Amino acid sequence: DRVVIDDWLPPAEIDALRDIARRGAAAADAAAAAGGPTIIDINSGFVMAPGARLVNLYQAKSKRKPFGGEDYELYRSVIRRLKAEVEAAFPRASALYFTAPTFLTRLSGENATWEASEPHDEYYQWHVDRENTPHYEFSGLL
Repeated sequence: DRVVIDDWLPPAEIDALRDIARRGAAAADAAAAAGGPTIIDINSGFVMAPGARLVNLYQAKSKRKPFGGEDYELYRSVIRRLKAEVEAAFPRASALYFTAPTFLTRLSGENATWEASEPHDEYYQWHVDRENTPHYEFSGLL
């Protein structure tokens, strides 16, 4: 089953999430500039881009923290509201427990010649979550 909800988040929250993704993706290795999706797991701090090494935002040498309290609160709020939407849309999901990771994906359009080298590098592809990742029951995409 699939549910699509248009205009679910207000534009200000979308802009704030995009800014969080931009700041998280900035920690990726320089190879990330080659293009493709950069995945940011805010919970663990891990950031990965195609062709780049795995880095951790929270173990970076920089003294500046990538996110503030408002960022974490917004992310937590969106995840909780998304969980509630899934539970409402799918009654059998009334007691969902999130597993890690929850993440943001940022696409860089800076390199128009970039091509995916494997399916997981593509932004989107048709798939069944349960077959792709066996421990997934439901997924929510914004």
